[in-house]
Amino acid sequence: MNVVNALIPAGFCVYAKDHRGHGKSEGTRGYINKFTYYLDDEITFTQLIQEQEPNMPIFLLGHSLGSIISVFYASKHSEDFKGLILSGTGFPATSKVNPLVLVMARILSRVWPKGTIGLDLADEISRDPEVVEAYRNDPQVFKKVTYRFGAELINAAKNLPDVFSSIIIPVLGQSGAADTLMLNPSELFALITSSDKDLKIYDELFHEVYNELEADRTVVLNDLKEWLEAHL
Repeated sequence: MNVVNALIPAGFCVYAKDHRGHGKSEGTRGYINKFTYYLDDEITFTQLIQEQEPNMPIFLLGHSLGSIISVFYASKHSEDFKGLILSGTGFPATSKVNPLVLVMARILSRVWPKGTIGLDLADEISRDPEVVEAYRNDPQVFKKVTYRFGAELINAAKNLPDVFSSIIIPVLGQSGAADTLMLNPSELFALITSSDKDLKIYDELFHEVYNELEADRTVVLNDLKEWLEAHL
């Protein structure tokens, strides 16, 4: 809601969706059979916005998993967007996982795709205790993730360098310097083809930069608003 509250008064329209298997969308919680299904959903969602807001410039904003989906989508459909914003982006922290565990994840993805493993990210999303508490108590936040989802995310992450190098539209990146869930965004941003790219790393902030302590998120949201206005 912080993004909505910052952008609506500035004259922007904001459209948002839950990914399949997330929030109020249909599908098994924390499950995706193929990563490309997320991109299929993005086509439908973008077409809906274009129908509702004809002739209006559209910016694509993706956070965390959404940033990975967004960069894959924008790399193939750049004509749909005026610019791309990636929040909490980078290599998923699965890159730090023991290689043997990753092999086991791929095997389990095949033999038990909807099997689950516990997932507790609350303490890593923000330094704001109210945000953390709300996250823990939100019934829409699933506490387990499936093996197939993990394997599909790992496979997608391997292609991130090639995908980032295919981005030709203006890009803003906003990440916390203390983000432990998505790593090395600067490495990926260096690969972006577009000359109009701006990566902002915020000291001490965690993963959800739009949901950080009020003074910090005010700075982040103002940077977002100013970048959008400059690219209209």
